[in-house]
Amino acid sequence: MVSWKWRADKFPVKTSKESLDTENEDDFAARVYVIFPAMFFTNSKVLEYIWAESLPVGSTGVSPYSKNIKLMVLQSGPKKEWISEERDIRADYVALFGHEPEYNIGAVAFMTNSEHTGSNAAAVYDEIKLGYRGGGDK
Repeated sequence: MVSWKWRADKFPVKTSKESLDTENEDDFAARVYVIFPAMFFTNSKVLEYIWAESLPVGSTGVSPYSKNIKLMVLQSGPKKEWISEERDIRADYVALFGHEPEYNIGAVAFMTNSEHTGSNAAAVYDEIKLGYRGGGDK
């Protein structure tokens, strides 16, 4: 399990329709990555949870950068309040990759980016926790 609170304060300015499919303007106010590193970097798998500006919650896709990065939109649009998330990493992995994870989790990363749009984005993250269902933190 992974849980956190987040708030997207400013979205990157895009000139085209927001999409999970293209490298062009591949910026989001907030992202959370769960990384399953492999011995060969190109075999690593990644779950990427996204706070988008206009994509529907529940949208999924494959990163335009690698078929080993699966995307899931958890929040969409501006909200003034903090939003709490709790994700069952194993269940999300199976849903997006179609099989059990082959590797252990190596890292969890939080990112706000706007380099493709050349604009600005802002998000804040808090109360980040990793553990097992049933409360046994590891």
